[in-house]
Parts: sequence; structure tokens; C-alpha cells
Amino acid sequence: MEFLKKFPSQLTWLIGDAEKTALEMRIFNAMCLLGIIITAYNIPFNFMVGLEVTALIFILITVFLIFLYYFSRFRNSFKYSVLICGILLNVLFAINYYYADGVSGASLLSFTVLTFLIIIISPKRLYLFWFVLIFVTVWAVILHEYWQPTVVRHTYKDIQHKIVDLGSTVSINIMVIWLSLVYLKKEYYRERLKSEQYTIALKDLNDKKTKLFSVLSHDIQTPLHSINAYLEIIKSDTITAQERELMENLLSSSVYNIQEMLSNILHWSKDQLQNGDVILDYQKISATVRETFDLFRQEAARKGIQYIPSIDENVKAIANLSMLRIIERNLIANALKFTDRGGTVRVSLYADPRGALIEVQDNGQGVDEEKHDQLFSLDIGPTYGTSNEKGVGLGLFLCKQYTLEQNGEIWFNSSREEGTSFYVKFPNE
Repeated sequence: MEFLKKFPSQLTWLIGDAEKTALEMRIFNAMCLLGIIITAYNIPFNFMVGLEVTALIFILITVFLIFLYYFSRFRNSFKYSVLICGILLNVLFAINYYYADGVSGASLLSFTVLTFLIIIISPKRLYLFWFVLIFVTVWAVILHEYWQPTVVRHTYKDIQHKIVDLGSTVSINIMVIWLSLVYLKKEYYRERLKSEQYTIALKDLNDKKTKLFSVLSHDIQTPLHSINAYLEIIKSDTITAQERELMENLLSSSVYNIQEMLSNILHWSKDQLQNGDVILDYQKISATVRETFDLFRQEAARKGIQYIPSIDENVKAIANLSMLRIIERNLIANALKFTDRGGTVRVSLYADPRGALIEVQDNGQGVDEEKHDQLFSLDIGPTYGTSNEKGVGLGLFLCKQYTLEQNGEIWFNSSREEGTSFYVKFPNE
């Protein structure tokens, strides 16, 4: 009973994980295992019915199948294994034809099942090659026997042994074809379901992108119009010094918001196009966190926010510094955006038992509870800061994506009107 419970996981290990191993390779590995069982069975069976040479041939086939299975499953030499397997079995079946009663024996049935199985696992470009090879081999041995009947050895002891051998071969072939088709059908439905899931996920992501870019196009145009209007007013001589200062502050704020928005768009677009491997290094991250912190000193001063660092200079983590900057920049920008004048934003970096922990804490507006589940997704929608700064939620989406790509964790605690703390943890081993 315990064996039956473990059998599915053991079978997955033997033929390869469906998520990591190509379907053709899994089928080939399964075929090799099935072939090893069948040929091992045929060795004593052929000795029993008087086909000693056939038994020896099956010993060779068993050894070669074990060899090919090992190279396919554990050395990833699938293509060469298939080629060697097909040619080798074709040759051995042809030899066996002459020692197992020729056209009256069971060898021709073996060619049939070989054709079926080799076509399943071969690439399309080799279909014709295998068909011609096996077809020519079969007719070559048949015609050879037709013209020279004496080349074939009649080794069955009696008609009963012949019937048993033919019945056994037909039964095995039926079983192999049945198992192969059942497995293929199961894998077909698995792949179709996976494809449907990918299609749904892709459509959902595409809808979110369309919605996002629609919002972005509007949100970029609006501040640009405002900037143009501010510049026109500033150029005129009809405004007072106080009004000019106000306009310059509004202009600075608008440019800052557009920069942040465009920076996030560019990073996200680049990530979507490249989708490459992330290079991670074990290194000190305090200098990067401090540099990012310093970038926002002017913005914090403009809003009259108390801006406090608490950075441990010796903290190390396994991280990508470019991604870390983007995460840190978005978290600090959000904290400043949603904190009222006179409020406090604290940026901390300290060692954690399992890595490095970054905390960005503010005592600003907080996050509405109904938006907690959407905060790291593209579904969050437009948000407005304390100075009416507008965002579209792309920044936190990037934070989550880049944190996970570095094997980190990100979470937050927030209460409406009490503030928010964002935490990002990176491993150190």
C-alpha cells in the first residue's frame, strides 16, 4: 500500500518532471523503461520456446535500452539516444528475423510496434527517414527469404511453441500501443489545459496593460499641459514674486511626478521585452540604500517632511543593486507622496536573522483596507498624494515583481490615517 502511494512520484522521477522535461523526452524515457521490462521478460520466455539466439538478441537489446535510458534521463542526450535506439532496434530485429522463423515468426510484428513508437518521439523532419528505413529493412529481409529460403532458421520446437510466441508478441504489442496512446492522450489534455491557462493569463495581462497604458497616456498629457501653462504664466510680468514661487514649486512637482512615472514605465517595458536572467551577488547594500535615500532629500524638504535614515552600514544580502534601487525609490516616493506636510518618513536597513530587511515607514494617509489585496497588482487604479500627486500603481507592482525575482519577500502594515510601513527582505545565504 505504501508503494502505491509513492508510485506516482517515483514514476515522475523515472521519466522526468512534466514541468521541466519535454514531452518527447518523457515518452522516450517511458518507452525505454517499458522496453527494458518487456525485453527482460522475453529473455527467459525465448529460451523456454527454444529461440536461444533471439533470447541473446533480447539480452543485447535490454543492455542497450538501459544505456540509452541513462543517457536520455540523466545526461540529457535525448536526440542522439532516439537516433541510436531506432537504428539499433531496426538492425537487431532484422537479425532476429533470420533466427526466429522469418516471415512465419513474430519478428515482423516487432517492426510494426517499432515504427509506431519511433514516430511518436521523433521530430517531424525525421518521419520520412524512419519510414523509409524500417520499410526498406522489412521488405529486404522478406525478399531475401523469398529468394533464399534456407537463410532463415526454423527454430520452433513445435506448433504450440510457435503459437505461444506469436500470441505473446501480439499481446505485448497491443499492451505497448495501448499504454502509449493512453499516456499520449493524458499528456495531450495536460498540455491543452496548460495552454488554455496560459491563454487566459496572457489575455488578463494584456487587458491590464491596455488599461494601464490608457491611464498613462492621459496622466502624462495632463501634467505636460499644466507645465506648459505654468511656463506661459511664469514668462509673463503680471505675477507677483509669491505667485512666481508657487508656480515654480508646482512646476517642480509636476516634472518630478512625470520623471517617476516614465522611469517606472521604462523599467517595466524593458523587463517585458528582455525577460532575461537576474544576476544576483552577495554584497553590502547599505551604500545603494543611502544613495537612493539621498535622492529624495529635496522632495522631502519641499513638502516639509521630517526625513530620517537608519541604515546599518555592514548589512549584506544576495541582491541585484539595479533592481534594489528601483524598489527602494518607489517605496520612498510613495511614502513621501502620501505623507502630509510636517509628517515623518523613516528609511531603515538592518540585519535580519535570515537576511537583510529594508523598512520604509511613514505616518501618512495609510491604505484603505479594501485596497490591501490589490496593492501590488495592476488593478489598484489611480491614487492621489497629499499634494494631489497622481499615480497609477505601477511602482508597487514593479516592487513586488523585482523582489520575487531576487528571491526576496515584500509585505506591508497599514492603517487608515495612521500611516504605512513597507518591508522588503532579501536572503543572505
